[in-house]
Amino acid sequence: MSLPIALFVFIASIFFLVKSADYFTTYSEKVGRLMHMPAFIVGIVIVAVGTSLPELATSLMAVMQQHSDIVVGNVVGSNVTNILLGIGFTMLVTQKIFKAEWNIFFGDYTMLIAGMGLIYFAAHDGVITFAESLLFISGYVVYLFYAYGVHKTNHEVVVHAVQVRKQLVAAYWAALLASLVVIFLSSRYTILSVVAIAQALHIGTEVLATSVVALGTSFPEIFVAISAARKGKFDLLAGDIIGSNIFNTYVIIGVSGMVGTLIIPASLIAFAIPFAIFTTIMYWVILQDHKILPSEGAILTLLYVVFIVKLFNWF
Repeated sequence: MSLPIALFVFIASIFFLVKSADYFTTYSEKVGRLMHMPAFIVGIVIVAVGTSLPELATSLMAVMQQHSDIVVGNVVGSNVTNILLGIGFTMLVTQKIFKAEWNIFFGDYTMLIAGMGLIYFAAHDGVITFAESLLFISGYVVYLFYAYGVHKTNHEVVVHAVQVRKQLVAAYWAALLASLVVIFLSSRYTILSVVAIAQALHIGTEVLATSVVALGTSFPEIFVAISAARKGKFDLLAGDIIGSNIFNTYVIIGVSGMVGTLIIPASLIAFAIPFAIFTTIMYWVILQDHKILPSEGAILTLLYVVFIVKLFNWF
């Protein structure tokens, strides 16, 4: 595959991957409501999975195609992108003052920081094994129990009620199946094109996964964040970013690691993973006063530029 064709395939694959994940989320919500699932379950399972589905699909496809070095790069890069662009760029372009009304410091965020620490210690020997992957899955199960106990009474998950007729159920399931097929195909060609681009430019696949792939698969979170900020729904914004990062950290690495041993390139251990931990902790520090100013958003956005420049060794 030549470089121009690989670039075209990559852009097209990311586009269809994001759009099909969006359709999957929409129709999953509708099916969940039809099945009378609790709003919390619809929100934390279906919506969370939907916004992180591009990362999950590309990671699983990477493992199946013997390119497991892409997985952790994709997760780490997505977590950095979600915070620095999902929060920082959003505050910069909307010129809103982020105000968090609910306490995210002792529960959800503690789980996120713990997950990032688990990535660092699990990856220090260059691999994440099946047994270590079970730890990630177990961590997410613990988080689900915690989140259910806290948020079912303190916070209502916003899910639009769907008024449908019985004959539409089959159409919804057909849409779900079709979107899953597109997700499978687009994630497959995403990985194939990334490998081709990396070989043509003599760049490590983990570098492209941490930067370009992570940015492309983080578009759903960024779009949701900008929309939420414009409407003044900052709790939804914070929940989307934190929930997505928790899912990325525990579920994507856990599930991918159960499919096959994950190889961790030295460049990720030396720079990208520590940078992601630093970004996560810095976000927590900034939120101590329960607000983020547009000027702080500009700093976060600039930090993302520094991350990309350093990742490609441009200085």
